[in-house]
Amino acid sequence: MFILKIIRFLLGYVRFTATGGFPERFINLCSRNGINIWDLKSSGGVITACADVRSYKKIRPCARKSGMKVRIAEKHAFSLIIKKRRLRLGLAAGLIIFATAMSFLSTRIWSISVTGNSTVESERILEVMQELDVTVGASNDISVADYRDTALKMLPELTWIHVNISGSKAVIEVREADPIPDKSDAEKCDLVACADGTLTTLRVFNGTPMIPTGSGILKGDILISGFEENKNLTTDLSGAQGYAEALTSRTFKASVDKNPKVTVQRPAYKTYSLSLLFKAIPLGITKKGDFSSFADTSFLLINCVSLPFGIIKTCYYTEELVSQPLTAYEYSAMAKAEFFSQLIKELRYVKIESCDISFVDTGKKGSVTGYFTCLENIGVLRPMQIEEQFSQDD
Repeated sequence: MFILKIIRFLLGYVRFTATGGFPERFINLCSRNGINIWDLKSSGGVITACADVRSYKKIRPCARKSGMKVRIAEKHAFSLIIKKRRLRLGLAAGLIIFATAMSFLSTRIWSISVTGNSTVESERILEVMQELDVTVGASNDISVADYRDTALKMLPELTWIHVNISGSKAVIEVREADPIPDKSDAEKCDLVACADGTLTTLRVFNGTPMIPTGSGILKGDILISGFEENKNLTTDLSGAQGYAEALTSRTFKASVDKNPKVTVQRPAYKTYSLSLLFKAIPLGITKKGDFSSFADTSFLLINCVSLPFGIIKTCYYTEELVSQPLTAYEYSAMAKAEFFSQLIKELRYVKIESCDISFVDTGKKGSVTGYFTCLENIGVLRPMQIEEQFSQDD
């Protein structure tokens, strides 16, 4: 039905009224002469119906024979819309300029991202590529040989770099070099304990073990000495290498006031700017004062490609340090959140054997205390104190 309506609109049709005479005879004559009419309605002796343009030209003889008078009420045709909205010279010129601008912008890079990096910062990679003309607004017709060798010389931490272009979006893919251990430091170091505990595992890769497993150790004790004794009773300065694991005790405590002072941000005002080719054009006036701000940019997207056109919304806030009373639930939750943030920072890579955690409410302050028994690697390299060790031997 919908397709039929579209076909009738494209070909053109009229809605007409017929008054007076004999309506039944008029309808019968139209049907007998093959005149196509539809949407027939009758109200108060007036007939309204629709007919295509060709059929309406044949309808007047039928109306005269039945004593009816027909008049066109509405005209519907795609050609009528075209005639009413003929393209003007300015509109045509605007369409041509728009099409030319879009064709030019499609040959440029408007979005750049970096993937594959973990230690080398993306900002540094983008700065180097910008010096090699791989930047926003540059042509997307980039030759690999023009930048790869130069970029790797400027970024020695990388072993491979490539730019993938997809329309106006560029993705810089990199591969970082494996870190080379500094053997010179390891060759002149002792492996010492970084915490108190009970030594459970000691694996010696190089050097001489100084403390047997199962012994208690203190922070700073030498676990593996960098001196290695040969069979002929001579001593070599080989440096210590190994792995030491011990049971340690850790204590963590976090506290919070019932009425802590917190920084409250209150919205002051908002401003908008037009981002045009990554240049901001202010659309409002910035007020003077001590405000903190947060900017959010929304760019125009076409086929998931960010174009250099958008709106920058900047929200300004005033900050005030106030005393914020807490409910019992908030009071306990803030203390526990502070406590567990310490655990994540300190015991992230440590195996916890046992723990005992308690919450104490003193009325004005609440504190969370935890006692942990951990199994962790306590061996760290420390430069050898050669002169001191030789003087002790003498």
